Amino acid sequence: YNTDLYPSFCAEMGVGIQMIYESRPVIDPRAAEALMVRTLGSGANCIGYYMYHGGSNPRRTGGGFYADEPMGIPKISYDYQAPIGEFGLTSESYKYLRLIHTFIRNFGNKLAPMRTVLPEGYDSISPSNRETLRFAARMKDGSGFLFMTNFQDHDTNRHKQEGLKIELNLKNELLTIPEKGTFTLEKDASIILPFNMYLNGARLKYATAQLLTHIQEKGDSHYIFFAPDGIAPEYVFDQKTVKGRKTKFHPTAGTKSTFELKTIDGNRILITTLTRQEAIETTQLEDGRLIITSATVVQDKNRTTLLSLGKNTVDYIIYPSENGWKKQ
Repeated sequence: YNTDLYPSFCAEMGVGIQMIYESRPVIDPRAAEALMVRTLGSGANCIGYYMYHGGSNPRRTGGGFYADEPMGIPKISYDYQAPIGEFGLTSESYKYLRLIHTFIRNFGNKLAPMRTVLPEGYDSISPSNRETLRFAARMKDGSGFLFMTNFQDHDTNRHKQEGLKIELNLKNELLTIPEKGTFTLEKDASIILPFNMYLNGARLKYATAQLLTHIQEKGDSHYIFFAPDGIAPEYVFDQKTVKGRKTKFHPTAGTKSTFELKTIDGNRILITTLTRQEAIETTQLEDGRLIITSATVVQDKNRTTLLSLGKNTVDYIIYPSENGWKKQ
């Protein structure tokens, strides 16, 4: 059959692994993020996990266990170092993956019809290659996202990649990111950057910040980005789509970074650039609001509970609210 007629679904993506008696590997949570950034950049429109939530195997009726004891697997415990563990504890990989899940929840409709474009020489990159940038683009009609990763399992000598600049040879333009200077992709980092994306009428030519989510605030569109570690956020807009002379913005990441602009059509747009740590601690609630906290956020109908292990008090930010970006 013609594979181009069907979406690519990835199942049983391993973001953890089960420990056994003879082998007890420890999974780096950044491996999970890198795997899913690579998977989406390669064209996947659905991501499935094995396991996303660990559990406990029941005993067989009549005695015995389901686990494969000759392989050294525990009789009952199947924690799997999953994002959500056997007893409901969340790991760092849970938060790292939430960055991607929140992005997909809000912008999956834009990403889904985009096709993957790979750079020349991609098929010759080996696991030991630490110099060549690993990246891909997904795009449609000149608009899309760049997917980059600088992570490799078991590579203890991997280093940050400096002096990077990407040129996209699009149908109607040669887009250079960034226009001036270069950027650095930190060791073990995995990022997604937008280009030629319309934000409620304003064409964002590119941003060196990662898109997280979108909320409505008093009728205005508010886009939430975050700054990848080691990269200074820059936003460059198409002059033809915005009012005023200013088309470039260089905010300092954090909750005080919000700036606004107006489109030619009169739409008001807000953009906030969180730090990566703030983004990692961000949950988007069912009503669209954001809560930023180090605690685990559990939603149940109209109730939200914060769970914290080892700390009896936690700070949180709910946005939008009457307190704005202030901690409570």
